[in-house]
Amino acid sequence: MTWLYCVANPSELVKLNRQRWLGGGLGVFTLLIVRPVLGRWASRRSLRTLCGELLGYGVAAVLSLGLCDVFLRYHPLAKQPPEVHPDHPEAYEDPHTGWNHVPGKATTLTYGDRVIEYDTDAEGDRVARAGAEPDVHRSTIVFAGESITSGIGLHYEETYAALVGARLGVQVVNQGVHGYGTDNEYIRVKDALARFERPLAVVTLVIPPQVARNADESKKVRFVLGSQGELVPAGAAPALWLSSPVRDLFLRVTRYHSGDAIPLTRALLRAIRDEAKAHGATPLFVLTHWGPPCLADETGAPSIERTLFEGEDLPHVTVDLEGTWLELIQHPGPDGHRRLADAIVKALPLPYAQP
Repeated sequence: MTWLYCVANPSELVKLNRQRWLGGGLGVFTLLIVRPVLGRWASRRSLRTLCGELLGYGVAAVLSLGLCDVFLRYHPLAKQPPEVHPDHPEAYEDPHTGWNHVPGKATTLTYGDRVIEYDTDAEGDRVARAGAEPDVHRSTIVFAGESITSGIGLHYEETYAALVGARLGVQVVNQGVHGYGTDNEYIRVKDALARFERPLAVVTLVIPPQVARNADESKKVRFVLGSQGELVPAGAAPALWLSSPVRDLFLRVTRYHSGDAIPLTRALLRAIRDEAKAHGATPLFVLTHWGPPCLADETGAPSIERTLFEGEDLPHVTVDLEGTWLELIQHPGPDGHRRLADAIVKALPLPYAQP
């Protein structure tokens, strides 16, 4: 019921506990009061009559929902205020990855008194300067992520990918694109590992909102879990379902999010790990947060860490970005990226040396 798949605010935890008590109370009421009444009602009818009445009630419910859906399409509810996000580098719809930065594009954006230039290479990856292209023959660390990784509001040299590359003396590839889920990261990682001859490591950013993004039915490029737990490519759900105002109302009232998102995300993380190892690269996952961090569990770690990593052989580090947030860009500033770089350099085995 939480969009982060964890609790980020103590007041939210209190609210959820109240909902649990309410649900338990409704369950007891149903068992002790409603169930006997329904039992007596059903016992006074023949099986044929009972099935006919239940079928009638079911048809009536479906028709009423359909009528509500049609009515609300022509008389919509008040829309929720849209989220305000900082400007991002120009992107385009990509049938392979979902979306990507426009390749070979130089974009200048202003955030307050900071003027930032974003340059991309032929693959849409952020690079230090216009025209720069990575050498596929050199030892390389691949950085997979979303807008934190791409460095929204930061100069290239301030991003944690660039900082790690400078400290370890290796070439880095920054594949961060705003709004990416773990599924988008997985596709980009596979592409990069097939392109570079000497991948040293794959460093993948993990934030709680990506769990919901992975289960987003509106994405044209996504995965679902097959019967054996394997990743199966899937497209977007039918447009009529996605645009349903009844569906939207249900989600707004219940705050429901798919429970399938957790096993799907764990499967995607395993797939990135396996892809890295298959190419001789060290996998490393960096768990952090976009917005408020998840509350700690009894171990002192963010609760989402156990949810995603417990029982899995997934090397990871956890980085707290509290105190480094820049409200103007709604992302961590240079201090936050230095924290990320410090944790990554410490976690990666052996000091990589560029040949």
